[in-house]
Amino acid sequence: MCDFYGEEGALSLCICILEEIHEKHIAARLRDKTQTDSGPAHLKPETFAKDFRLRYTHFVKETFQIWTDENSLPGEYDLLNNRYSQLIILDHHRHEVERKHEIMSLGKKHSQIMRNRAHSSITIDSLFKPDKCKRIPQIVVLQGAAGIGKTMTVRKIMLDWACGELYQDMFDYVLYIHCRKMNLYAESSIVDIILQQCAKDDAYNEILRNEIIRNPKKLLFIVDGFDELRFSLDQPEDHLCSDPRKKEPVDILLRSLLRKKVLPESYLIVTTRPTALEKLRKCLECSRYAEILGFSEEDRRRYFHKFFQNKNQAAQAFKLVRQNETLFTMCFVPIVCWIVCTVIKQQLERKENFPQTSKTLTAVYMLYLSSLLKSHKSGPKQHMAKNLRSLCSLAADGIWKQEILFWEEEIKKRGLDQDDSLPLFLNETIFKRDIDCKCSSSFIHLSFQEFFAALSYLLNSEKRHCILLCVRGQSNESDDMRALLESYVTSRPDLALTVRFFFGLLNEEKEMKDMKKHFGWKVSPKIKEILLKWVKNNIKSKIREFSSTDLWLLECLYEINDEHFVKGALDHVTEIELDHFFLTEMEEMALAYCLEHCCCLEVFSLQYIPIEPEVYKEEVKEEQEEEICTSSQLPLDGQEYHYPTPQEQLYKAVKSLKGHLRILRLTNCVFTSAQWKDLSPVLCTYPRLSELKMVNIALKESGMRLLAGGLKHQDCRIQTLGLSDCRLTAGCCKDLSSVLITNQTLVHLDVSWNMLGDSGIKLLCEGLEHPDCKLQSLRLSNCYFTDACCGDLAEVLCTNQTLRDLVLSHNKIEDTGMKQLCTRLKHPRCKLERLRLKNCSVTEASCGDLSSVLSTNQNLMELQLNSNNLRYSGVKLLCEGLEHPNCRLKVIGLGSCSPKAQQELDIVKQIKPHLVIF
Repeated sequence: MCDFYGEEGALSLCICILEEIHEKHIAARLRDKTQTDSGPAHLKPETFAKDFRLRYTHFVKETFQIWTDENSLPGEYDLLNNRYSQLIILDHHRHEVERKHEIMSLGKKHSQIMRNRAHSSITIDSLFKPDKCKRIPQIVVLQGAAGIGKTMTVRKIMLDWACGELYQDMFDYVLYIHCRKMNLYAESSIVDIILQQCAKDDAYNEILRNEIIRNPKKLLFIVDGFDELRFSLDQPEDHLCSDPRKKEPVDILLRSLLRKKVLPESYLIVTTRPTALEKLRKCLECSRYAEILGFSEEDRRRYFHKFFQNKNQAAQAFKLVRQNETLFTMCFVPIVCWIVCTVIKQQLERKENFPQTSKTLTAVYMLYLSSLLKSHKSGPKQHMAKNLRSLCSLAADGIWKQEILFWEEEIKKRGLDQDDSLPLFLNETIFKRDIDCKCSSSFIHLSFQEFFAALSYLLNSEKRHCILLCVRGQSNESDDMRALLESYVTSRPDLALTVRFFFGLLNEEKEMKDMKKHFGWKVSPKIKEILLKWVKNNIKSKIREFSSTDLWLLECLYEINDEHFVKGALDHVTEIELDHFFLTEMEEMALAYCLEHCCCLEVFSLQYIPIEPEVYKEEVKEEQEEEICTSSQLPLDGQEYHYPTPQEQLYKAVKSLKGHLRILRLTNCVFTSAQWKDLSPVLCTYPRLSELKMVNIALKESGMRLLAGGLKHQDCRIQTLGLSDCRLTAGCCKDLSSVLITNQTLVHLDVSWNMLGDSGIKLLCEGLEHPDCKLQSLRLSNCYFTDACCGDLAEVLCTNQTLRDLVLSHNKIEDTGMKQLCTRLKHPRCKLERLRLKNCSVTEASCGDLSSVLSTNQNLMELQLNSNNLRYSGVKLLCEGLEHPNCRLKVIGLGSCSPKAQQELDIVKQIKPHLVIF
């Protein structure tokens, strides 16, 4: 220490260390002894400078490494580095079109825009690097909307400097001035403001004053929250101060610092909300303009992991939020990200389910509004309400006119240019228009504008501004609401989110009630009645082709989250069929919620459209990354929290469809083993369920075993069972066979596109041959069996007296298997009426046997042989059987069998005109 600092420096450092390890008594004695021997005046300047900088950096570390949230209780805090995530900072102006795209985009489009912005983003260590003209800026203005992360960014600058990671060669001191605290001072000096950050003994004060201002070009002042200053800075030049030691009113001191009248060689970083930029321009000519845009998608993921500090919880929470396109987009704003994480964490702690506790999109936006209003406490409550109404009026006007940028005249007209006019919700940007530069304001994102537009309906005042005021004049609340709804349905799809927010604002959850009460918002009791009637009129009782409006209505019902209202809105719906439809995760959650409250539903069919391969690969990669995160660390209490996926919520909703449900069809859905275990007893609780069809669902052996348990229950009334492409194997056929024997109501079974194989078909035949089997229709298309099991199938044909329809298409039956089948098809006990053998590798060698069947079997009405290589000779033999007077066939399929045999088929058609040949 002596070698590095010298004897006096080492002594000062020793005193510091003694204080740090709480040996303050020894430190005080050592300090007294040092001052008695030489006194502070005799310390060498360079030694004292090192000592003081050491103390100051220690103070900055201790002060700025701590981060407290807005809702932190006394003693609760986190480390800044544990919470800080990099933000996108731009040092160039964007064009008007670019800004509009940012404001309006959602989901992947917005993520792509933010990703592109991140590529041209600067970092905090490059704020004072030379610009394109090779000039090093002396003043940097960091501007950004409320809650975008300005304060956290400058606190991170303070901490990194103190830790020796930033600006070490450039600045000896980085000094923080919080404008909100400056409002409390009447008179001070620049030096005193600095010293108040790091209290010292009186004996040192004069030395400190000299040390701090000794080299101004090595000073960096951070002025945080310029927009929060409550006093005017419009003083004339002769009122400025040039002496850093002189006491002056605080407004004069700050203006002098910004105007470079005092300590002109020093550097500045000033943070401000965009709406105070004009006020700031009157004080300085900034050398560098930079704007904080918020989080990229990857930054959001990183923030979630830092907030939860638990990979399992973070991955689940991030996945949950990403399911909601609008909410995930809004998380580019750090304060929204914090609100969302806070709410989810509280649900985890309470062992509650986030999606099921009414934390809707509207609720999150309400939390955002409440958070920012609490931080903006200037003026009386009535004045705040007036300003909020003006803000909502601006939003509503813009939504109706399809405007997202508002020019200065409009802002001034509504009184939103004043210091106390809640400018925190607006973002200011300067654009070049023709030969002028004009200032434009916008909401930080279009969804916030849509939220405030919807909120305009709840503000109770005599002169209420609503969304249609600009074209319809004063009108009552219910008329405005009807006009808004009808406009969306007939001509304005862009109003969708506004209307959805309106539904959400009618939510009666406790949090929503408390906020409405706090801000004095009232809703007419007739509104819900009118809204309910309108919803019922616009939702069909049999929804067979979902339109965007239908799905939107379900999302609105999810947003209002009122069980009584939703049940009333859906009490007439009996059928919902979503076939060949792609659902977003938000639509899945909305559908699941509505299904749980759709008490009269009789038919439900859901068929997903397969995801595009590129999108699928991307989502699989993300899922794998999240699985790695999830498996690597469990929550602190050792429990694994699980939020249901939208499809899991949908499954839960399907389970709740009891009573009236007759038909249930699900395609491309993903169910777990645990869900199949639940489904088995559920089938018994559906007294009217007669048809259950599942396609492309990974049932497998374990699932089939569980499902079979429910199908064999005495109360199960299912008549039609479809399990096409459900990953069934030969091992599943034993359970299927037992179902055929036990279930007396099952008459139609489809197990096509499963790898049952010869052994599986043989097991299935055991059940088919049982006298208690009542099956009438069996589909075994593409089940990967061969001629080896055709003997067993042939025995079924004459043993089973109920089987009427058999599909064996797309299996390698070949001629040997066909011969065995034909033997039993001619048996007098064979009752089969329809047999389909498309693409079964049958040739002309089997046509003689088939012709004999046609002339013998009096029950067979339909035979399909399409896509078999029968050739001309084979078709000619079949025609002999078709022409026989005993042939009762009504339909025959011979497509792609032999184009040359058309003449023979025409002759058959003349003999038997009723016969359908295709």
